Amino acid sequence: GRPPYPPYLAFNAAADGCSSLLPQVCELLAASGCSLPDDTSLEKLLDWFTALTKAGWFISTFSESLLETCPYLLEFISTVIHNTAADPSILSFTIRLAGLIAATEDGFQALQESSVLDLIGNVQHWQEAGLWEDPCIRIGWVQGFRAMLQHPKALGFFSQAGEHKRTPLLQLQTDSSLFVVSAANQMLLHVLLLCQNVSSVECKVKHKKEVDNEGTQSSISDLERLAVTVEKSQDLSDLHQTLQSLKLLALLLDRVRPPLRGTLLHTVSDSLEELVAADHSQLTVPLMDDPECVPCPPPVIVAAVVSSLRLCSGDSSSSPAGCSEAFRNIVGNKKVQKCGLEALIGLTNSSVFFQFSLCICSFLCLFIQHFFFCFIFFFFQVLHKSYQTLVKWMTVCTDLERVSHADLLRVVTKRVCDMRWEVRDSTLEFLGHLAGVQVGQTCSASEALLGGSSCTIPLLREALHDPESYVRASAVCALAQTLTRSWQQGATEIVGRLLEILSEDTEGFSRRAVVRYFIVWYSSHSPSSSPSSSSSSLLMRSVRSVLSRGSADLDWEVKVHTLQLAELLLAKAFSGRWGQTGSLGIITALLSSLVDCDRPVGVKACQLLIALRDAVCLSPQGEVKAAAAVEDVTFELSGRGWAREIRKLLAVKNQAEEADATAPRGLNGVDGTDPAAEEEMSVSASVCEVLRGLHLDERLEILTQSSDHVQNSPLSLLQDILTAGPSHRRTDSQPGEEVIVDCY
Repeated sequence: GRPPYPPYLAFNAAADGCSSLLPQVCELLAASGCSLPDDTSLEKLLDWFTALTKAGWFISTFSESLLETCPYLLEFISTVIHNTAADPSILSFTIRLAGLIAATEDGFQALQESSVLDLIGNVQHWQEAGLWEDPCIRIGWVQGFRAMLQHPKALGFFSQAGEHKRTPLLQLQTDSSLFVVSAANQMLLHVLLLCQNVSSVECKVKHKKEVDNEGTQSSISDLERLAVTVEKSQDLSDLHQTLQSLKLLALLLDRVRPPLRGTLLHTVSDSLEELVAADHSQLTVPLMDDPECVPCPPPVIVAAVVSSLRLCSGDSSSSPAGCSEAFRNIVGNKKVQKCGLEALIGLTNSSVFFQFSLCICSFLCLFIQHFFFCFIFFFFQVLHKSYQTLVKWMTVCTDLERVSHADLLRVVTKRVCDMRWEVRDSTLEFLGHLAGVQVGQTCSASEALLGGSSCTIPLLREALHDPESYVRASAVCALAQTLTRSWQQGATEIVGRLLEILSEDTEGFSRRAVVRYFIVWYSSHSPSSSPSSSSSSLLMRSVRSVLSRGSADLDWEVKVHTLQLAELLLAKAFSGRWGQTGSLGIITALLSSLVDCDRPVGVKACQLLIALRDAVCLSPQGEVKAAAAVEDVTFELSGRGWAREIRKLLAVKNQAEEADATAPRGLNGVDGTDPAAEEEMSVSASVCEVLRGLHLDERLEILTQSSDHVQNSPLSLLQDILTAGPSHRRTDSQPGEEVIVDCY
């Protein structure tokens, strides 16, 4: 059936009047040709057209396309495109609208028959009119064609135009506007992908061979011209444009397939050295991902990268004869070190390099240890990248126990106490990753390299007292990784410190990490564990404190994480163990979050309360016993804070149902009680009584609405555009003061 779409996109004259206002808007834009006070109005109008097209709205109007439903759009497009005196913003909008309509074959044919597409695609027409210099026109031209190229007819139209369209597109790859460059990059990639697919898909398109060969080869030829200019560029701006071209090549190599990929690699191979020198090593990832595109044997690549890193570290023994000057230039070079490490990470994308995992891991351990002894070449960014690279290679190394790591423990122990917080933070993150990487059946990377919990836990426990919040958060996250290894050394002390952080830490990073720690702990806790065991007992005692403190936190992310923990507890409760779980304070945590001022918190709490209500308060006849057990669970609602808000919601409900009563009853007090005194009283309430009385479904609908749902409508947008028209402008107003537009 038709895919769903938001209700406010309905295009119904009786409901919102859009169908009567849209022709007026088109007439206004075509007649005036002037810009609007709110330059985002046209963007929002185009977004609306795009959303309607993607949602399949035309099926509901018994039409096949946007143009069939709104035939006046063809006249509007033709009028504006031929009016070179129109404002560039309106021309750009019209070009993109034409591309959206031409995305269907019927719309494409209609626009082609009216000669609109030929005029839009003629860059010389825009240049002669003096409009091509405006970035608004250039990006409209690119995005219009990008939207149009969705079917073979459009691709044939673009390819048959030859240099008139391809050359401007390639020139825009180095445009002065970053927005134009980004759009042109995406369009060129789209064209090349279409060209490589056209030969594998059966379609009735004339000149298919020209589309596949001429278009693609011409594009590659021009790309080669752009890519080989690095060594010839002396001006900084020219070099910047060349680097933009090389970034585009990296994007293309990551997406295109053979044989196009091989051809493209061959044309740019001479520029790869310049790319690496410019620190754009993202190209190495798509290169290393395909063994067929590797320019030389894998052992040579590994040896070259490792030798480069050794030279950077001051090891001249790996320097070839006659390269002493190169050695002096790169020794201690941070950029070359980072680039080499990123290249090693890229090698993990191809299994042909896995055979070198043992030697690479050994080298990386020595490389990290080198930083401990050679402070002159130390950069914490390089150390962080070294940690990342080692962890990446440990995941593919099957013989980690044989890695040479004699001084690694000494280095890590020292770096945890480094005077720079960035170094301490990276090292703690590294320790956490080591504990989480599985080696073999029973051993972790931490056990293989550092001796396991006897080394890791004391370091992490000490880091919980670090003065830097980022470091404390990393220590907590690393401790969470150790939970999967069942390392419980000093668990009571650790939990006590974590609860202190949750209650007293002034930074949200650490408090969020603490709640995530307990989520991991509870998730990894074995259901078969005896509730009386020390670990289970400590966990359940801690969870109650986490729910209480986390739900009252000032940071909304801490509260959302707390609700995620409550969700895990509810899952356990639904499995039939409600009695134990219900005493942990889940209900109070959910209800307090329901009336929280942060909407994500309220939405999550409402969703969980609905799940709880449906599971235990709306039970079928066969589950009356379970529902009755929940009915017996009660809790106290005070007259202060969040409980007061909940009581107000329940009071509104009761007053509506008992309008003829002289005073509220049940949860709202006793007849004759003074209202002020009643607010201070605590009342006992059952779980299901409260859940049934809060109208949770209606509340969730309200919570999930955006704050601008009333104004966020096409009708409001069209009305604003008409109001901003020339007929509503004051002749004596200053520029920018004509109309205050209230668009969504």
